[in-house]
Formats: sequence, C-alpha cells, structure tokens
Amino acid sequence: MKEIAALEKNLRNRVWTVACSLVTKDLELEKRPVGRPPKNAKPLPKTTVWMIDAGDLIVRQDLYDLMRWKHESFVLITNVTEDHTSAIEILRLYKEQKTVEDNFSVMKRPSMVDTLFLKTPKRIVALITLLSFALLIQVIIRVLVQRNLDAMDEKPGIDHNGKPLARIGLKKIIRFLGYYTVISEGSGQECI
Repeated sequence: MKEIAALEKNLRNRVWTVACSLVTKDLELEKRPVGRPPKNAKPLPKTTVWMIDAGDLIVRQDLYDLMRWKHESFVLITNVTEDHTSAIEILRLYKEQKTVEDNFSVMKRPSMVDTLFLKTPKRIVALITLLSFALLIQVIIRVLVQRNLDAMDEKPGIDHNGKPLARIGLKKIIRFLGYYTVISEGSGQECI
C-alpha cells in the first residue's frame, strides 16, 4: 500500500495518472530439487505474491487544458478594440484568412537573430517593423502580379516546360525579374 500511495503522490500534479489496485496471486515455486523426483514426491510449495496492477492511463482534462493554454500564445496586432470584438473572435477571424496564413507564414517560422542587434527595446521594435514592411511589400508584389495575370485572356507560357503561368509565388517572381536588366538613360527606361 505504501508503493501505491507513493505513486499517487508522485502523479498528483501530472497531466496523466493511472488507476492502481493491489492484487494477490498464489503461485507454485518452480524450483525443484536436483535429480529425479521420488515416486512419492511432495507437491511444490505455494507462495502468495503481491502485485500492483496498473490500469489504463487516465488524462486529467483540466490540467491538460491548462497546460495547453499556458504553452500557446498568439500575437495579433489590430486596431479593433476589445469592446467591439473579443480576442478569441479576432483570432478565429484571423485563422480563417488563408491569404494571411500563406503570405505571412514567414513570421511564424523560428528565426535566429544575433542578440547584438536586439539589446534595446527600440531595436526590437525596429526589427519587427522592418520585417513587417518587407513582408508587406512581398505580398503587394504577389497581389499585383496575380491581378495582372488574372486580367490576361491568355496566360504567358513561361512556367515549367512552357506551361501557362496560373498561380505565382514570390520566389518565381524574383527569379523572373532576375532575367531582366533595367537601364535608365535620361528620362527613359529600357528593359533588356
């Protein structure tokens, strides 16, 4: 019983626990004397063995939900006040926007930044601002290119193997822009 109490005490603050019970079994000892057994051999002695029977794992839902809540965080910057819309509703609306998820997925990936540049809060804000503007410019470029592609009756056949270009990503746009050089002479510009 001490072992069961110690186990329950150990699992008290864990997310999971296990239901234990004490079980007794009568077992025959398998230790036989050396040699051939006599004709009138005594039966093997029986012994009682005490075992702890561990049942299935039980998840404590309240602790599990609390742990998940502590380890999840979402940072959304919005101009909508809490009086107008709740934080959970804003998160739900944000998650439903596939465009936002696709275009700003870069911000969700882990990034390595040298601590030298982030020693003051002003530098942290400056880095976040630069990252946000860079992502915003990337999205604007993608949207403008996609709108122009959608307005064309016949899509240009410049995708892989001469296929018509239907959907385009920023990497492909930058690769296509790398094929051209803009030369400015006086007031005119020429693409080569």
